[in-house]
Amino acid sequence: MKLPYGYVLINGEIVAHEETADVVRSIFEYYLAGASLGKIVDMLHAKGIPSPSGNSKWGRVMVDKLLSNTKYIPIIGVETYMDAQFERERRCNVDYDKTGHPRKTARYQSPYLAPPGPGFNCMIPTSPAGPTASMSNWPRVSQSATVRARG
Repeated sequence: MKLPYGYVLINGEIVAHEETADVVRSIFEYYLAGASLGKIVDMLHAKGIPSPSGNSKWGRVMVDKLLSNTKYIPIIGVETYMDAQFERERRCNVDYDKTGHPRKTARYQSPYLAPPGPGFNCMIPTSPAGPTASMSNWPRVSQSATVRARG
């Protein structure tokens, strides 16, 4: 059985691995702050965080699958998970023409975000005056994530 990224098996119980669970939380926080999948990939690469498969670089598809996986609810909470799902739907670039065929529209563009740095900092402008919020100042989700192994 392969465990989702962010979890480990200890004494027959699946529990959150705090170091990788923090990466999962940061991915959700960064996405909800407005970062595109590509920006998140760049941020993870800049931080030197290996992908779940051990590669040095994550892929957009990998990040998108992580954002849509319900197994991360114990790590990030239901509210954050649902916010991410609504945001994924909002950013969806598939539209349908008059005949019902899917057509891609313009890709999602991240708002101004500072280059990835220590602590997953990002800046989000809320006015023309410049950045007013920093991810490093946002509250962290602090939940104990213990999930019983199926047996």
